[in-house]
Amino acid sequence: MSNTCIGRAFAPANLSCVFKVCPGPSPAEAGSLGVGITLQNGVEATVRPAEQNAILVNGEAWDFPTVNSVVQALTTQSVEVVINATLPFGAGFGMSGASALATALALDVSLGLNRSRADLAMVAHIAEVTCGTGLGDVCGQVVGGFRIRRELGHPLASEPLDISEERLYFRVFGPLETKGIIGDDEKIQRINKAGDQALEAVRRTATLGLPELIEISCRFASQSGLLTSEKVTDTIHEIERDGGNASMVMLGESVYADIPFPGCQTGIIGRTGAMVL
Repeated sequence: MSNTCIGRAFAPANLSCVFKVCPGPSPAEAGSLGVGITLQNGVEATVRPAEQNAILVNGEAWDFPTVNSVVQALTTQSVEVVINATLPFGAGFGMSGASALATALALDVSLGLNRSRADLAMVAHIAEVTCGTGLGDVCGQVVGGFRIRRELGHPLASEPLDISEERLYFRVFGPLETKGIIGDDEKIQRINKAGDQALEAVRRTATLGLPELIEISCRFASQSGLLTSEKVTDTIHEIERDGGNASMVMLGESVYADIPFPGCQTGIIGRTGAMVL
């Protein structure tokens, strides 16, 4: 097969700090309001024509409905999608959204579809919403950096936050199932009340840096009822005792902070967003 048939693209991880679930009349209008941070970690997708559809994630065959939805939305041809992810799935880093977006961009190159970046991002977003794997990750992953989403009905609209920090620190303890949380009406009601308060706190904070954002995020995690893991809670308290700020990564059994802590990895802020390679 000629190399001209191969498409490659990258999409960054997206760490959700606070969010509010916003249903819509269609997946294209549904999403979330909130604040997210993209990292240089993420997903690289390689797409090529194939005899039959196949999805490989870090070398293993996967049943991956979100990525499969992207493929079905863009082509009737059979393709092989090879995904290499540098962070775990289900841990709060938007890896399903990154996989969907990177696949859409790579597929466009592989098959010469000539779809606009906005169209491809919307296909990825719709796949996320339809499959229940995310609501607002793709929005941040398209552009990168610290982003705030506050336009109802426009799930890919965001504004940059003027935050200068270039790194944060995180540790993953385990996964949480997004679908079971964003599909529960009672949980959504509590999340949205806390989300409104958190977004108002972001708006009111005169000088918003990473420490202030993490402090707001931690309060949101607690008030929303999402912070239930003892490992995450204990780690947050340890970091705070050492003079740092820490919060839960939404939605995962993961912690992020503005100072290094035992067992952590360093995350470099990704400022450029998704790209064709």
